Amino acid sequence: MLGAAWADYEGAHALAVRKHFRINHIFAGCRPALHAIDLVALATERRDLMAWSADTHPAWEVLDMPGRVVPPADWINLQSLKREHKDWTEWRDEFLERYHALGMAVEQWSKENMQ
Repeated sequence: MLGAAWADYEGAHALAVRKHFRINHIFAGCRPALHAIDLVALATERRDLMAWSADTHPAWEVLDMPGRVVPPADWINLQSLKREHKDWTEWRDEFLERYHALGMAVEQWSKENMQ
């Protein structure tokens, strides 16, 4: 639906982030894998967060083309009771814990690889 307009908008912002973190060259090498991951995320969001049904709604070209159907992730359910019953502080704490762990991993990687 948004097509080229969204691609232009998203692409410009993604490029700015990649340039800021100096990862443009890494991104270029991983583009096919990142695109596949993004499509699985989209299929998972459609399954769990939208009132979409294959019986009553048109197919999404990017997810539903014969021969290249993208299934949602089978390892997560965004509507699970466990997720629904979490307090916002639990989400915050989990986010911060993961954020700090990733930051330490990036710092360690940088020390080992960016000399």
